[in-house]
Amino acid sequence: MDIRVLELDLKSGVYNTAIDSVLQNEVSTGQSPATILFTRWEPTVSLGITQNSDLDVDLAACDKYGVQIVRRKSGGQSVYLDDEYIVYSVIAPRDKFPADLTHLRQKFCESIADALNRHNVKAQYYQPDNVIIYSGENNSEIRQIGNSGQIINNKAVVVHGSIRYGRKNLPTMTDVLKINGHKLVAYEEQIKKALASVDEYSSVPKSKITAELSKSFASYLSGNLVRGSLTQQEEFALRNPQDYINDVRNEPSFTAKGVCYLFMNGKNLVPELSYMLPYNKPSTVADSTHQCL
Repeated sequence: MDIRVLELDLKSGVYNTAIDSVLQNEVSTGQSPATILFTRWEPTVSLGITQNSDLDVDLAACDKYGVQIVRRKSGGQSVYLDDEYIVYSVIAPRDKFPADLTHLRQKFCESIADALNRHNVKAQYYQPDNVIIYSGENNSEIRQIGNSGQIINNKAVVVHGSIRYGRKNLPTMTDVLKINGHKLVAYEEQIKKALASVDEYSSVPKSKITAELSKSFASYLSGNLVRGSLTQQEEFALRNPQDYINDVRNEPSFTAKGVCYLFMNGKNLVPELSYMLPYNKPSTVADSTHQCL
């Protein structure tokens, strides 16, 4: 199987969220090949499909910084993304992925950890869907550096996630994100301690990491890498990217889910924030397939 590799220029959060849906649709119908996609993001808050934006996002702060808000089709918590992150998506037919969600998450996080380790960033998989670095005395501290999520339909799967390359915009992140109605700005130093970035450990350029990731993902899918570009049909579909993403408005059932980077296996990584949302169960297969079957 040939696997197309796409690397896009800097785009809006709406465009980068929509392209996952467009490519999943095209792969599902056999119109597009399996694809490894790397996107670059203008500042964006991406919400999980059933997450309450009023409780977990400071809308006024987003306006102040020019941060876009989108709602993706996968479950989980909010993430803040900008050009300091390496953001990937892998889209392929469903039969190329394991049926077991735990195994799928583990394999992709291990692929990320392997790519980082080849550049002296000593990363490891941490269940169910995170990549971490142990630090401190006796490796007693956990620092999150990457993650994965998934969108599953009957014919194709999207596995997507991010790796934190740098943290220079951390003050923006802590101002625009909330947890269950509580602001995070007072806890910036504690959050900084919990979140690792590639540039703390290595000067490797992003391009080398994306090359390593492409090889790892292709090996997992037993495919051959082929450099490619968007098809005319894909470009046509992306003329109106807003058509492919979910409404940011809340439904009555939507709840606070917190910040993806700060929850490890359901538990808050920063003890000082535990009063805001002590525990948040990891997303399930039902979250990944919500409105997608």
